[in-house]
Amino acid sequence: MREGREAESVALADRGALSRIDGGWHRLRRAEIALEVGDQAHVRSQANADRRRLRNPHWRALYARALIQDGDLTDAESVALELVAGGDTPEGLRLMRALPPSARLLDAACAAFGRSPRTPYRKATQVSHLIEIAVAAGEIDRAFALIDQAVVWLDGAQAPRPTFERRDISTDLDRALADFHAMMAGLGEFFLISGTLLGVMRDGRLLGYDKDIDVGVFDPSVAARAREAALRSFSFSTDFSSNIEGVKVRHRNGVVIDVFTHHVEGGSMWHGGRAHIWVNSVWWRPDEPLFEPVDYQGRRYLAPSDWRLYLAENYGDWQKPKKDYNASLEAPNRRIRDPRLAQLYVRQNLIKWFHRANFRMLTDAFARYESEYGCDGFLREARRVMLADPTAGRTSVSPEANSLNAAQHFDAAL
Repeated sequence: MREGREAESVALADRGALSRIDGGWHRLRRAEIALEVGDQAHVRSQANADRRRLRNPHWRALYARALIQDGDLTDAESVALELVAGGDTPEGLRLMRALPPSARLLDAACAAFGRSPRTPYRKATQVSHLIEIAVAAGEIDRAFALIDQAVVWLDGAQAPRPTFERRDISTDLDRALADFHAMMAGLGEFFLISGTLLGVMRDGRLLGYDKDIDVGVFDPSVAARAREAALRSFSFSTDFSSNIEGVKVRHRNGVVIDVFTHHVEGGSMWHGGRAHIWVNSVWWRPDEPLFEPVDYQGRRYLAPSDWRLYLAENYGDWQKPKKDYNASLEAPNRRIRDPRLAQLYVRQNLIKWFHRANFRMLTDAFARYESEYGCDGFLREARRVMLADPTAGRTSVSPEANSLNAAQHFDAAL
C-alpha cells in the first residue's frame, strides 16, 4: 500500500479477510483501500453490517472520512468529536479540520479536546489543529488564546522522550514526486520550486533532509485539477490544511506536496499563503521561454528558465547547503502578508521545536521572534517554560491575551 500498488493490496486484503486469526485487521486495510479510491459505500456498508467495528478508533476514523466524502457532515462531525474526546491521538482533530470551519465547530472541538484524556503535554503539542480551525474560521483572537494556553500546559508538564528524528527521506521524496508526475499527466503544467528545485539543480537529487516537495503553477485550475485527481488516487490524498494558495496533497508514504499558485504582477510575481508570501522577479522576457526542461530519474520536469536567479532570490547563497532551513522565516524574498498570522506562526514554531527537542532551532526562533516583535509577555513566559530561564520570571501571557481576555475565550469554549 505504501508504494501505491493498489491491485496487489486489494488482493492481499481480500485473501487475509478470510483468516480467523487476523481477518479483522485485513478487513480494516481493505476498507482503507476502498476509501482511498472513492468507494465510500464499501466503508459504510462494512461499518453498518457490524456496528461493533466502530468501537475501534481506526474504523471510526475511516467511517468519518467516508461520511465527509459523501457530504454527511453532521454525522461526520459527531463521529469526529467522539474521536477527539475519547482518545489522545490527533486523528479526530484532523477530521475536524476537514469540516467547514465555523465558530460553532471550534467551540465543539475545544470542548471535546478539553474533556479528553490527553496529558497537558499532549494538549500543548496537538493544539495546533484547533488553531488551524480557528484561523480558517476567522477566529484569530481565539487562535492567539490557544497558543497562549499551550504554554500554560507545557509549564511543569512531563515531556515524553523525543521521538522525532531527522532522517534522510530522499527515497520517499523520489517516490512521491514520481507518482505526482504520473498523476498530473495531461492535467496541466507544473514546475519545480524552492527546496525541490534546489536539490535537483544543485545536487542532482532531492534534499534528503527536506520535509516536503514544492511545485508551482500559473493556472489556478491546474491546482484544482490536482486536488480532484488526488481524491481519486490510491497514491495520494488531499491534505486538510488551507494555509497556502493552491493545494496540498499527501502521498501514502507521508510526503506532502505543496502546489503553489503563482501570481504575476508587472515585473514580479508571488506565491504563498495566509501569513507569508515569497516575491520573485519575473525570470523571462517576452521573447524567451518560461521554462527549462530538466530530466530527473528518467522523467522530464519543468524548471524556471533562469533558475539561478530564482534560487538566489529564495536562498541568497544557494550553493551552500543548510539543514533546518525555514523558508517562512528565513528566506530573503519572504514578505509578511498578515502580521498577526505571521506572529502566530512564529509562536507555533516555538512549540514545534521544543517538542522536537531541537535546541538550536528553538533558540533561533526565540531570537527571531524578539527581533520582529520585541520581548513581550508571551516571549518571556515561553522562555521561562521552554528554556527554564530564571531571569524571565513568571508573567502574564502576551499583551494580546490580556487585551482580548484570551483565557476567558478558551474557558468559554471548554
